[in-house]
Amino acid sequence: MKRVRPGAGFYISLLLFTLASSSASAIDFSKPVKQILIEGASRADKNTVRFYIHSKTGKPYNAKTTQEDIRRVYKLGFFDDIRLDIIEEPDGLTLTFIFKEKPFVREKILTGAEEVDESTIQEKLKTKKGTYFRQDFIPWDEAKIKQIYRNKGYHFTEVRTVVHKLDNNQVDVEYIVDEGKKIIIGKVVFRGNEAFSGKTLQGQIETKAAKWTNVISGGGGLKKDALKADVLRLESFYHDNGYIKVKVKDPVVEIDKEKRKIYISFSITENTQYHVGDINIQGDEVYSKEELLDSITLKKGDVFNRSVFRKNIFNITDLYSQKGYAFANVKPQIIPNDAARTVSVNVTAIKGRKVYIGKIIITGNNRTRDRVIRRQFLLQEGELFDSEKLRVSRQRINSLAYFESVEIEQKSRQEEDLIDIELKVIERQTGQFSFAVGYSSVETIVLQGQLRWTNLMGRGQNLSLTVNTSSRRNDYSVSFTEP
Repeated sequence: MKRVRPGAGFYISLLLFTLASSSASAIDFSKPVKQILIEGASRADKNTVRFYIHSKTGKPYNAKTTQEDIRRVYKLGFFDDIRLDIIEEPDGLTLTFIFKEKPFVREKILTGAEEVDESTIQEKLKTKKGTYFRQDFIPWDEAKIKQIYRNKGYHFTEVRTVVHKLDNNQVDVEYIVDEGKKIIIGKVVFRGNEAFSGKTLQGQIETKAAKWTNVISGGGGLKKDALKADVLRLESFYHDNGYIKVKVKDPVVEIDKEKRKIYISFSITENTQYHVGDINIQGDEVYSKEELLDSITLKKGDVFNRSVFRKNIFNITDLYSQKGYAFANVKPQIIPNDAARTVSVNVTAIKGRKVYIGKIIITGNNRTRDRVIRRQFLLQEGELFDSEKLRVSRQRINSLAYFESVEIEQKSRQEEDLIDIELKVIERQTGQFSFAVGYSSVETIVLQGQLRWTNLMGRGQNLSLTVNTSSRRNDYSVSFTEP
C-alpha cells in the first residue's frame, strides 16, 4: 500500500501538481478511484459534503477534479482546513478527504449593553447561535452594533469581541460594548434659504434639535437614515412651491464631543420659482380634451406644485381604468421657460387595450363564507375592468366590520387582456358580550346582559340576545337579521 498527501488546505491546487509529479514513482495515478472516504465532518451533514464532491468511484483519478472538490466544499463555510489523503491499493486508489471543522457557536453573549434592548442587537448580527463560527463575520457584527448605537445617539460606542474556546470544538462569542455618552442634536440650521424661514423648513423635516423632554425620555439623537430622508423632504417641499430646480446638499454634521452635542446644517440653493404656463393635453376618442382638462387642477398662473401635478396625472390614468383601460399610459412632461419663469405642462394619454376581470380569489376568510364577501363585490369575472367599482367594493367589504384589514392585489395577465383580483382579508372577532349593573329606587338592583354576533357562523347574519332582570320584571329579547 502506497500513500501520498498531495497538499493541504485550500491551497492544494498548487501543491497537487508538484507532489503528484514527484510521487509518480510511488503512486500509480492511472488506477481508478476505488473509494472516497470522509473524515472529520462530525457536525456537517456527510450527504451534503458528498454532493459537492464530483470525484467518482470507478473513474480515473483526476487532480483538477479534486482541486475543484476542495474549493466547492470550502465555500460551504463549514471547515477551517481540508486535506486530501491518497492511498494506492492493488485494485485502485482510496481518496480520503480530511476535514477540520470550524467551531460551533454555543452562545452569543452581550456585555455592557444597557441603553439598547439586547434582542434588537442579537437579531441583527450575522453570527448565530447553533451555527459554525465565522471569523470574517466579527468585523461586520461590530460595525452593526456601532450603527445601532449611532441611531440611538451614541456616536462613540466601542465594541470588541472575545471568542471563548470550549470543549467539543465549541465557542462562546462575547461582544463587549462600551456605550460611551449619548450625544444629542444641539441645533439644526439652514443656509441659503430666502423664500422660507428656518422655522418653516424645520417643520418639514424629522431631524430636530433636542428638547429637555427628549433628553429625559432618551430621544433627541441623530438618525442617519432620517437625515437622508430629510434632504428629500426639503426638495419635495420646494418642488411643491414652484422651486423645481432647487438643490439641497447632504447636510454637514459637526460633533462637539465635550458638549456632547451635534450641530447640523442644510445648504440650499433655491433658484427660481416657477408658475404654470400653457397646459396641453393630447388624448383620444375615449375622453374629450375638455374632460381631461377637468382632471388638471393646476391652472395657468398658479405656482407650480409637483405633488398636485402627480395627483392630476393619477386622476387621468384612473379615468381610463374606469372604462377598462387598466394599462393606459399617461405621459407627463414639464418644460421650464427660465426667461418667463413658467413651466409648460404637456400630457399625452395613450389608452392601450381594454382589460377584463379574470379570476376573483378570496383568501384569509377562514370563517366567513365566500358568498358573504362576493355579494359586496361590484365586479364579476369576465366583466370589463373598472377601478372605481374596485375601490367601492373594498369600501363595502370594509364596512361589514368583519375584518381587521381588507387588501386588494391586482395580478396582470396582459397576454390575455385579463386582470386577476386577489382579495386578502384578516378576520376579526365578531362576537360581543356586554354586562351592566344599575340601581333604581323602585326596582333596586337592575341587571342587563347582551350577547351579539355580527357574522353568525360566517354567514353574514346578525344575532342579538338581550336580558334585563330586576326584582320586579324580567325582559328578554332576540333580534335576528338576514342581510
